[in-house]
Amino acid sequence: MYRYIFLFTLVLFPTIYGLAQDDALVPCGTSKIVEEALKNPEKKQIMDQLELFTQEFIANWSEQRKASNQITIPVVVHVIHNYGNENISYEQIDQGIARINEDFNGLNDDLSEVIDSFTNIIGYPEMKFRLATIDPDGNPTYGVTRTASLFYENTDSDDVMSLINWDSKKYVNIYVVRSFDANMSSAAAYATKPGNGGELGDYIFCRYDYFGDWNVNTDSGPTENNARRHTLPHEMGHFFNLDHPWGGTNSPGDTDANCTIDDGVEDTPPTAGTDGNAVGCPLNQTTCGDELDNVQNIMDYSSCAHMFTQGQSVRMLAAAESFAGNRYYLWQDQNLIATGTDDAHFLDQPHANCAPIPDFISDIDLGCENEEISFADFTYNYRNQNITYTWNFEGGDASSTSDPNPVVMYPNSGTYDVSLTTCNGNNCNTIVKENYITILSKKQVSLEEGVTNLQSFESNSFPNMTETNEIWWLGDNFNQQHWEITNLASTEGGSSYRIKSQGYNANRRSHEFSSPQLDLSEFSTSSDNTLQICFDYAYAKRLPYFEFTQTDNPHSIHNDALVVSYKTSCDANWNERPRLSTRPGQEGSFLNKQEQLITTDSVYFNNFIPNEDQWRTYCLNIQQLAGSSEAVIKFEFKGTGTDIDDTYLVADENGAFITEISAGTIGGNWLYIDNIAIGNESSFEEISSTRNSTIENLVISPNPSSNDNVLASLNLNRESEVKVTLTSFLGRVIGSKHINLNKGHNDLSISDIFNIPNQGSFILEISTSNTRLSNIIIIR
Repeated sequence: MYRYIFLFTLVLFPTIYGLAQDDALVPCGTSKIVEEALKNPEKKQIMDQLELFTQEFIANWSEQRKASNQITIPVVVHVIHNYGNENISYEQIDQGIARINEDFNGLNDDLSEVIDSFTNIIGYPEMKFRLATIDPDGNPTYGVTRTASLFYENTDSDDVMSLINWDSKKYVNIYVVRSFDANMSSAAAYATKPGNGGELGDYIFCRYDYFGDWNVNTDSGPTENNARRHTLPHEMGHFFNLDHPWGGTNSPGDTDANCTIDDGVEDTPPTAGTDGNAVGCPLNQTTCGDELDNVQNIMDYSSCAHMFTQGQSVRMLAAAESFAGNRYYLWQDQNLIATGTDDAHFLDQPHANCAPIPDFISDIDLGCENEEISFADFTYNYRNQNITYTWNFEGGDASSTSDPNPVVMYPNSGTYDVSLTTCNGNNCNTIVKENYITILSKKQVSLEEGVTNLQSFESNSFPNMTETNEIWWLGDNFNQQHWEITNLASTEGGSSYRIKSQGYNANRRSHEFSSPQLDLSEFSTSSDNTLQICFDYAYAKRLPYFEFTQTDNPHSIHNDALVVSYKTSCDANWNERPRLSTRPGQEGSFLNKQEQLITTDSVYFNNFIPNEDQWRTYCLNIQQLAGSSEAVIKFEFKGTGTDIDDTYLVADENGAFITEISAGTIGGNWLYIDNIAIGNESSFEEISSTRNSTIENLVISPNPSSNDNVLASLNLNRESEVKVTLTSFLGRVIGSKHINLNKGHNDLSISDIFNIPNQGSFILEISTSNTRLSNIIIIR
């Protein structure tokens, strides 16, 4: 979807992305990697030299090669997961590797379905793929690693390989993830051809549901699905330097382009390729002349892939004999011994001394005193062995246990470590997750006190405030900029809390912190004097652009939000309140009650440090917590840094000029919050007018509208003089006027107040001495 942005400066750049369908044949993404590699002079040189070597190898190839010369390739499978079914089983991994071995040795039972026209050129390179039984440190292994990471979905290969990678000179690294990022979202899998990888070497990436034809929903198989069955052999073909039968592109069926290129294999007929989603398995297909297409080729995209040709097999063997991408080193005798894939070791109980590698999760990591917390074991690197468990729960009611999946209660508030040791005999490993469990403290909130200051961020020990024995909770940082205490700005005292999204990706992780368990039992459940939570906040734009789509009102290019939620007890669900957002009304709960996060019209490309005029106060009704003795309130920041859609269309204020821009990162500037307080509405009104928003619920109707029919509706908490200002998106003031309004609901005819132009988008701002609300008006 193209996007429109109101802007002040322009930078241009392109993007390409696609969308996969679960019920369709899904292509591979190798051609994109090759395309990028050709832009790198060093990688292009490797590819050119490999092609010269390959042609020489083919010219000197002897058909008298014997089966005793079969080569063995060590493999490691890295499963990247978030404890879901993308954490595929050993049985699925076995089946996926078996499917590669079948196709690479002519043992696949569907080979019998190859039509007579091609049975005489069926080939297979007689390569044997084995999961390594010795890891890079010399330890016994099943050849499978399991890494819990949020990179399990929307995956970028560089991010994942930074988590774990084995020497590509010794192992073929196959990565299993749930989904790929936008660049590869249309792919089922992808591989590097020899020498196309980066600093960590070559690799294969595969979606978890294409690692063999396994039923991932029931963890059983095989399903005999043709596309899934041959996905890994297809990618391994690329890994050993095969192209698609028509050549190095990814556009099957394009006769204009593909009939003029070639895959470098003599016995694969000229073809434009087969789009299995469109035509299935057209066995009589001829796309580039009169010669029959080999639509049953594993490197094509038909729905009936069954075979390699003899020419393809020789080409793969040439890659195995070359130094490009370290293929030659993989199958040398000394490497087979080092990786435990030689016959002597592999066939002689190689896993007997495997030390199980512990991992675990819990159903919650934020709890209350004496709440049951369930732990689930995710230990790996064992299969049939009887292993032992030793858990240690700092602060738990059972400090240790041997139960694989224990349930633990914590009687006292605090933040606690959890450790697990797993053993296969004397072969043991231990994992310690520090500060893994937070048990909130209890805090009495007094009705008599009026307004209770919950947090002003003045303690250096926050969130575990040892000086007051008060325990708050701070969530996962996801290896991103997290909440931090700063003394650069505050509304009271010397510190505040801040966060920003500039370095984030598109996944919008929730950066959270929560209050202790609050006893609000003294507050009345009557709605006459509502219970509120109020806090000060400040946020500035880092970029001047406004985005506009054909269905949405213009909004800031930044996509940041501060969400406040509550729950009435530890085991209750979170309830979201109207959020502060740079795009109010776009997502979340209470769309028509959300307010603007941005507190200043100024743009700060560098660090934003708010002055006293750039702070605002936000108050939320939390009346449902009144009377609760176990209330918890959570603050959550959600931001976008690098967006999935990184190409935008921009326009002037009237939409007359449109061009593409690159926003790079659309992450915003710093968000600051300070002085979180709780109390009844009347108490806030008594202590400070700055603690209560005078204006509420600014609504424009209709919107879009004509210039003579614009109505603004708003509520005032007290009789006030308001300033009404209308500006264009470029900052040109259309008009400004001071008006006295009564307490309660007010309707303003903006068309009567200002002479509005016939067309365009405008910002209406209504402000008092302590509150400012704004909204977009679209005139058509």
